[in-house]
Amino acid sequence: MTSLRLLLCALPVLVLAPRPWSTVQEAATPCAKLSEREAEVLIYFLPVAEQLRSQQMDIGWERTPKAEESSRYVFWVYNSRRSGTGSVTIGYFNVDKCTGVVTEERNTVTSTTLYAVQNILTRRS
Repeated sequence: MTSLRLLLCALPVLVLAPRPWSTVQEAATPCAKLSEREAEVLIYFLPVAEQLRSQQMDIGWERTPKAEESSRYVFWVYNSRRSGTGSVTIGYFNVDKCTGVVTEERNTVTSTTLYAVQNILTRRS
């Protein structure tokens, strides 16, 4: 009976005690932010850039700091070898400074190459 009382008294302490789960630790740990140069590498490997290079064209980009927030870089991406008339703008792409996830208008941009480069750049020891 004494063991049962002890267990019942300890139960609230065990339930309310902080848990050392990795998700809790990861949320509390600040990320190692990507540099501007690392974000540019991700822009270089956009699927649209690979498509343009296969057509003997290429992309260029410029950062747009006025559109940025503390958690992301924003790049204006354009066709640097467009011939003829019309807009050279491909789009505005966001690069998350912690995860390296690239988005355009809230849609995640992905490819096998981009995913591999994101894993390399966000791997921290």
